[in-house]
Amino acid sequence: MGCKRFAFVGTWVDFGGHGEGIYVFEIDPRTGDMRQCGHFTGYRNNSIIAVSGDGRHVYATIEDKNYKDQWGMGGGVLALDFDPVKGRLSVCSESSAFGACTSYICLDPEEQFVFVTNHGSGLDVVTQVIPDGHGGYAIERIYDDATLVMFGLEKNGGIGPVLDLHKHSGHGALNVRGQVCSHLHSVHVDPSGQWVLACDKGCDRIYVYRLDRKNRRMEMTPHTMFRCRPGSAPRHMEFHPSAPYVFVNHETASSVSAYRFDASDGTLTETDYQPMIDMDPDVPGEQIGDTYGSPADIHVHPEGHFLYSSQRSSYHTGNGTDGIAVFSVDINTGHIRRESFTALEGPCPRGFALDPEGRFLYVGNQYLDTITRFCVDSHTGALSHPVTVASAATPTCICIADVDI
Repeated sequence: MGCKRFAFVGTWVDFGGHGEGIYVFEIDPRTGDMRQCGHFTGYRNNSIIAVSGDGRHVYATIEDKNYKDQWGMGGGVLALDFDPVKGRLSVCSESSAFGACTSYICLDPEEQFVFVTNHGSGLDVVTQVIPDGHGGYAIERIYDDATLVMFGLEKNGGIGPVLDLHKHSGHGALNVRGQVCSHLHSVHVDPSGQWVLACDKGCDRIYVYRLDRKNRRMEMTPHTMFRCRPGSAPRHMEFHPSAPYVFVNHETASSVSAYRFDASDGTLTETDYQPMIDMDPDVPGEQIGDTYGSPADIHVHPEGHFLYSSQRSSYHTGNGTDGIAVFSVDINTGHIRRESFTALEGPCPRGFALDPEGRFLYVGNQYLDTITRFCVDSHTGALSHPVTVASAATPTCICIADVDI
């Protein structure tokens, strides 16, 4: 018996992409080098991936509006079996995601449930003509539902039936793309396995539901709706590995927040808020994204002293900065401080991952079709000069797992 390290890389075909399915790479833990050993194809926009604790099952979104080529069917979710000897992924089960544009997928720590967010689309709008009540007509704009969905997890690793579902509505403080309607962008279960947290980029909210394992549902509490800073647009989050903090990057405001999370009652308290990059304070909030770009992914170093977030130049204007911001974390106060910013050559460093020891950081460069590796300085958290170690068409997400053979 032995152990091998693998990286699973999701891809995208939308927004100018041309990726398909999920790439599988074997990683040399000593050197950090990557070698492609598999490529699962046949599905669109497997943009976000989650991996079981033993690495034998991979779960992926199908970020679509027309699942199985049926117009208006929404998105989907996949459960895949992984053969580490052959480096091969195969379908275990699949399901409708019960919403459009499936944006995130995760497991609870006990691997009893799968959680999915569907962010709908603030770009595609149905125009409906309605009576205006005065003998004339008016136009009503209808957006996709944003949904948070809880599935059961079967013993064979497959995705079971829907156990609970919550629809969300509203809009954010700014009249910008992504804030015209509810836009659920990610979901995580806290380390205690008691709470489900979902970031709503469209409404400047984080929803906190109690996970009722006995009745298999997500329960609202007085603290379920946590309001972030107006116009910030919370996107992705990650919990600290040992201290009671959770970190969230904000897409519209190009910033990162640190929150103290109390697992006894599910409450969030902001402890710090810092910009991703240096910005002119006179630039209006609704112009920050098109001027400076926006963050994508966020991860905490395994030892908990450093925090990383990727920054992308604007899809729409081409303006902004591409790279990885490095923050130090004070585990006593929950304060964060931006220590450095490592720029990348091409547009859109999107998903990234740290290896389990925190020695290497891997970034998927969405529009360069490459994966870049950095060495991590264990004392400062700083990143070394980047090295291209693999190719993948339009990479969007990277998950690393050690698997027993």
